[in-house]
Amino acid sequence: MWADTPRYFFADSASSAGKHLDLVRAAFPRWSISYNRWTEPLERAAQALPAGAWTAQPDGHYAYVRHQPEGCAQPQVYAVRRWRGADELFDRYAFCACEDGARAPRAVWDRHDLKGERELMFSQLLADLDLHHPPCLALVANQAFYTLAALASNVLTALKLTELPAEHHGWRVRSLIRHLLTLPAKLSRHARGVVLRLYCPAGHLNWWRLWQHRHAPA
Repeated sequence: MWADTPRYFFADSASSAGKHLDLVRAAFPRWSISYNRWTEPLERAAQALPAGAWTAQPDGHYAYVRHQPEGCAQPQVYAVRRWRGADELFDRYAFCACEDGARAPRAVWDRHDLKGERELMFSQLLADLDLHHPPCLALVANQAFYTLAALASNVLTALKLTELPAEHHGWRVRSLIRHLLTLPAKLSRHARGVVLRLYCPAGHLNWWRLWQHRHAPA
C-alpha cells in the first residue's frame, strides 16, 4: 500500500529502539524519530565533534553524529541540536534519528517539528468526530470507517471555506456539526404532504436561504 506513495514518517522516542529503526528504515525513504532515551553515548559523541562540524543558527548549533544502538543492524545517523540557556553553565543536547541523506541537520529538525502540527490536526479530527476508539472488530471495516470520517471532515472543511463568512473560517469540525448539521427540526403532516421545519441560529438564516436557493431552488 505504501510502495508508490510519497511518505514521511514521524515518531517520538517510543519507537527509537534499534529493531524499530531498522523497520522504519526499510519502509520509509524519509523519516525522523526524536531520541530521548539512552542518550549518554550520543552526548559523548556530540561532545567529541570538532568545532568545524557544527553549524551555528540563531536557536543553537546543529551537527550529525553516528551511533549504532543495541539491536540495530548498522550505525544510525542522528541530527543533533546543541544549545545553552542564558542562565545555564552546560550545553544541552537533543537528538533526532533520521535517514542517511544530504539534508542539513537543521532541516531535519525543521521537518520533524511539523509533527506537532500533524498531531494537532489528527487530534481535532479524532476528538470532533469521536474516533478515538475504532468501532469495528475487523481491520478492513475500521479502515473504511475512518476513510469515510476523513471524507466527511474534508467535505465540512470545504463547506466552511467556500460557503461560510470569513469570521467562521476558524471553526473546528465539531462547531460545523453543531451549527449546520445537528439542528432541531419539526416534522408535520399537512393535506398536501410533509413539511420539515429546521430551526437554525438567527445569524445563519441568510446563509440557509442562500444555500436553499442555490441547491434546491424548487
